[in-house]
Amino acid sequence: MSEERPQATRVNPKTCVKISTGWRVESADDNEPCFRKVVPAEMIPIQPRFEFRAWADRLDAVHRRIRALSECHRTQETTDIYIVSTDVVDVNPKIREGELDIKVLIAAREGFEQWEPRVKLSFPIPAALLRDEVFPMLGRPAPDLGSGTISTSRFLTDVVQQCEGMTAVEVAKRRHAFTVNGCITEFAEISIAGTDLQTASIESADIEALRDASRLIGLDAYDNISYPSAVKSAIGWTSS
Repeated sequence: MSEERPQATRVNPKTCVKISTGWRVESADDNEPCFRKVVPAEMIPIQPRFEFRAWADRLDAVHRRIRALSECHRTQETTDIYIVSTDVVDVNPKIREGELDIKVLIAAREGFEQWEPRVKLSFPIPAALLRDEVFPMLGRPAPDLGSGTISTSRFLTDVVQQCEGMTAVEVAKRRHAFTVNGCITEFAEISIAGTDLQTASIESADIEALRDASRLIGLDAYDNISYPSAVKSAIGWTSS
């Protein structure tokens, strides 16, 4: 008897991140795809971190403080596609480098938010996974997906665009990585659907370290605004 195909591969935040569905499409026939099991090459222990993220047209003073406290470890340019919904603020789905990555807000403490990686799926994605696992997480009924697999382009045009109150937004990023008070620190220039912004963030599992880092770089003067909320604000949607 052949091994039953799993419903989904979920990311356990205490054990690993970088994994795909666990099954790769071997056949080009969308009506009857064939799957081969894929074993992740590396398991990376992680812990969900708390985060604080500020946004503004300019964050020059924050940027200067960060650079005074840390050298820049690396600069990276990416273009991600965020999937946002009118009435959902605690789920953060995005597409980056051919993968659908979903994080969920699981806690808020002292003004910091804790986001947990839940799913990382490589396109093409089996329609059954989107219908049974992804859309319930997004708080939306799935449209008619048929069978077979869904490519990135089809997901954006035939799936997201067909869902009322949901849209895909391109976000271009130039991200600079630092470390302040032991916290992962980022300053970035962002373009959201043509709107240019700057953002600065700190991340750590240590609330006390975050509190001190926030004061050191001046983030305590700002509100904590997540990516989904910032993207919706940039395109004229208000968060519920």
